[in-house]
Amino acid sequence: MGESNERGDRNSKIFKEKKHWILKDSHGELALSGSNWSRFYALDIYNPEVREYIKSVFSVVLDEWGYDMVKLDFLYAVCLVPSKTKTRGQIMTEAMEFLRECVGDKLILGCGVPLGPSFGLVDYCRIGCDVGLDWNDKVFMRMLHRERISTLYALGNAIGTRQLNGRAFLNDPDVFLLREDNIMLSETQRQTLFTVNHIFGSLLFTSDNIKKYDSKKHLMFDNIMNLKEKKIQSVESFRNGLVEVMYSQDESRYLAIINFKNKNISYNNKFSVLKEHYFDKENPDTLTEKTLKLKPYESRVFVIKGDL
Repeated sequence: MGESNERGDRNSKIFKEKKHWILKDSHGELALSGSNWSRFYALDIYNPEVREYIKSVFSVVLDEWGYDMVKLDFLYAVCLVPSKTKTRGQIMTEAMEFLRECVGDKLILGCGVPLGPSFGLVDYCRIGCDVGLDWNDKVFMRMLHRERISTLYALGNAIGTRQLNGRAFLNDPDVFLLREDNIMLSETQRQTLFTVNHIFGSLLFTSDNIKKYDSKKHLMFDNIMNLKEKKIQSVESFRNGLVEVMYSQDESRYLAIINFKNKNISYNNKFSVLKEHYFDKENPDTLTEKTLKLKPYESRVFVIKGDL
């Protein structure tokens, strides 16, 4: 629904020639939808010309070019301004219904969209904020913005919206990143991002150049792309910052422990025998310790061999 280009919307053809297509605020001014690309605006979906234009764009992408899935982002912009007769929620829902009509039986990945109006209308949905190149964004961004990129928050969103996965749509937790260049996430943080996406994500992306991976990272990549169905059995969050996840895959049961704090934390092992599940090597280690230690931001995954 947003219309933009690299130079900013004021240089776009629609902005110059079709201002009557752009959503207006209660004062009749163009409604600014966001600051990306120097500023962008939303199209008014109740304008018949806009609806025909959007239909024609999807016809080109899906029918002429032959794509089977579209990623639609910044969708919230369509409902920033309520009307005299429709709430923002109603506008968002009607916009999603219109998009589904345009796309037909092809696939939609909805991003930047309120979750409720997306139920049953998108195939995949970004269920949280974007993953960042660092753990929790810059200090000044944390002070200025309630909604921003954050790897920490993205992980929490992936875990917290798990009940929607396979019910309302399939969850997209955003990308996992294993690369060494152009990134400020530590190796431990990258492995935790990888682990959470592996367990909770139904749509998996990376922006890495996998040709630069070493053998360890190639094995991790092969593991995460082996898209076997997982069943989440329980998730428990502890006050000390640990999250315990019990899940099954094939005939095996797994325990994942995730440390979201910047400190060492101990976990009291309830099982008689665990085998540590490594994503980057073949042979697991058998553990019998009653106390498992996790470093800051570390995640560990175990195959459960012994009962409680």
